[in-house]
Amino acid sequence: MSSDSREWTVGLIKGRAVEDGFWVDILKQIEDKTYLEVAQLCMFYADEAFARRFYSEHSQEPNFELIIPQIANKTIIAMKLVGDDAIEVWRKLMGSYKFGEREPGTIRHKYMGYSNIPYEDSIVHGSVSPVAANNEYGVCPLRDLPQKP
Repeated sequence: MSSDSREWTVGLIKGRAVEDGFWVDILKQIEDKTYLEVAQLCMFYADEAFARRFYSEHSQEPNFELIIPQIANKTIIAMKLVGDDAIEVWRKLMGSYKFGEREPGTIRHKYMGYSNIPYEDSIVHGSVSPVAANNEYGVCPLRDLPQKP
């Protein structure tokens, strides 16, 4: 938790969204559609070792080897998003990763399948719980950045 006790989460804007320039619009959507504060942000190159550490909680899932290439060997943006119900708010703005379940107005509805991004290549990530957020933050370069007072 942040020092003011509001919830926080880790969000990623993944490779294809960064490469194709959608990241600017995604940040604008966070500003326009939520009350979340982007408390920290960094753009960096994620190698395969980072991808495996970041997604380690999913290592026993059948799709683990499919999610690694979504960030491995790509430039990504990591964010610490802070606000009331940050996890739920960010996940709602991202929308479902399942094609038929994407709500209009969500990031995944807007970009996945309506551009050159294939459906299975999710362009954003959000922590599923406070424990996951803490684990993900622990492997991100965000942890090395100064905190806002």
